[in-house]
Amino acid sequence: LSLCSLSYLPDYMLVGATNGLFLLEYSNNSWRARNKVKGFTRPAYKLGVDRDGNIWASTFLDIYRLRLNDKLDSVIIEEQCSVGNGLPTSFANAFTLKSGKVVFGTEKGVYDYLNGENMFVPDDDFRMLKGKIAQFTQADNGDIWFEQILEDGNSEKGVLKLANNRYEKYTTPFNKFKDIGGGDSPYNV
Repeated sequence: LSLCSLSYLPDYMLVGATNGLFLLEYSNNSWRARNKVKGFTRPAYKLGVDRDGNIWASTFLDIYRLRLNDKLDSVIIEEQCSVGNGLPTSFANAFTLKSGKVVFGTEKGVYDYLNGENMFVPDDDFRMLKGKIAQFTQADNGDIWFEQILEDGNSEKGVLKLANNRYEKYTTPFNKFKDIGGGDSPYNV
């Protein structure tokens, strides 16, 4: 299961499952299943919601941009994003940063989505990552822990630390794990 809060509706949460999306509602101090979301039956291993209200669902092979109706019970917009939208391939996973910005781990690094243009572009803050992004998680202190699969098949793990308004990549302590992959699986994203 993948859980995703709806920042614009704090009493609701989306759940991604192997058979689509479900909506949870918070009431009486607990979360309860409200409904299955109609119109999207693909597996949703990784979910994200951006500042524009786009819901991003990764099937681990493809990524979809979705919009729900006002009742939150049906998908009213479903777009499969691909090379035509600027992605290097159809693979992408949405990762939500602490700022609320959603970035996309692709086969060729981290991308940003330009909503007005319906295009993906390499994210300037993360150009130092050029492999297939398997993990990308921001800690409360702002550090970003990542794993990327390099062209030679090895796994590079590390941390990005913000210094002078730029992220710096630190990998040396993790080099001993370069031949041990761990994140290139739909169950670990």
